[in-house]
Amino acid sequence: MKLRKVIVIGGGIVGLSTALFLARRGAEVTVLERDRIGDGASAGNAGILAQAHPPLPRPGMLRSAVRMLMDPKSPVFIRLRLDPSLLPFLARFAMACSRNKFMASMDALCAIGREAGTCFRDLVAAEAIDCGYSGTGWLEVFRDRVHYEAALPLADLLRDRGYRVRERTGAGFRIAEPAFVHTLHGGLLFEDSAFAHPGRFLDGLAAAVRRHGGTIRESCEADRIVSRDHRFLHVITTAGETLEGDDLVLAAGAWSTPLARTCGLGIPLQGGKGYHLVLEGTAHRPTTTSVLAESLVAVTPLEGGLRLAGTVELAGLDLSMNPTRCRQLLRGAAEYIRGIDQARVTSTWCGLRPLTAGGLPAIGWAGGLDRVFVATGHAMMGFLLGPLTGRLASEAILDGNTSLALKPFLMDGRLSAESSLPPSR
Repeated sequence: MKLRKVIVIGGGIVGLSTALFLARRGAEVTVLERDRIGDGASAGNAGILAQAHPPLPRPGMLRSAVRMLMDPKSPVFIRLRLDPSLLPFLARFAMACSRNKFMASMDALCAIGREAGTCFRDLVAAEAIDCGYSGTGWLEVFRDRVHYEAALPLADLLRDRGYRVRERTGAGFRIAEPAFVHTLHGGLLFEDSAFAHPGRFLDGLAAAVRRHGGTIRESCEADRIVSRDHRFLHVITTAGETLEGDDLVLAAGAWSTPLARTCGLGIPLQGGKGYHLVLEGTAHRPTTTSVLAESLVAVTPLEGGLRLAGTVELAGLDLSMNPTRCRQLLRGAAEYIRGIDQARVTSTWCGLRPLTAGGLPAIGWAGGLDRVFVATGHAMMGFLLGPLTGRLASEAILDGNTSLALKPFLMDGRLSAESSLPPSR
């Protein structure tokens, strides 16, 4: 039987996971990465493997929309610009903030959460990836009772679906987490979740792809996708090279939208710019990865220091560094962690998370174009969901079906769960 020849556009966690699962089963895989492995959001995130984490659009967000538009210091900031796709995206985002849409999204994320966690853990073990994997859960920390109590319904929702959430308040919280200032109200520990060093995991993933025979081409940017009669033919790179394959996986993150457009596909995404900075010389460090609820800053103890990560800035595909956003991370953390103002910043970073308006990733065959599988739009959930998405993509390509239902992730009909190719392919 002829081996499948697959081109994967995107060398982040989704693209590399897809390549690994395909290569393990003997497919001939080539990954095209526009930059270097580890430059993007897959390595720059907080490293939290947050099972059943809620999507970005949620009830109540519209009330703060005006503030987000006007305040560049807001955790979520929308930079108004001449982009004809922005207003339709925001309109769909607004509709996704309804309670019914939110509950449907949570049902989908809860349904795949444990499988995603298991897939990640099994991949670490099977490929012996040295990434500091730890099943310690993650902690959401609250300054005041009002915000804490507002979060309890979500904790109950997760408990109803079999997830473990432990409440920590008062003296018990202060004893367990001495790094935090004593005026905080408490926290919620999401016990089913885990942590891994994102950069080291991505390096290990890339090494595993190569070990199983896959090819990774860094600094190789796809310029356009060429099709004929609604069927994928080849990819042309910015260097003018033509690369042919039996199937194409579009896992280019925020750059998936312009690439999809070259072959007539509409995959509407926005780049949600996130930032991180690394601190050294911190006198106090939390015992596990934490999210500071009111400031939306993620705090990760990492290699002797702290990584502060967060914010969402809708600014197109702009990768320029905004110093105000970095300072916001530091200010937000200083309100929670003792002595953080004594630490020194050793590095800063920003990257783009691919956001869908509905808040769920886009996973499925491209509607109306054979042999193109879309795997993008994971927003802040890509680190957890990336390996599982890669496994599902490999199943769709090699088996013609997937072990988990893709219906919630088909972007309201823009994608299809099954390829329209004949069985003889």
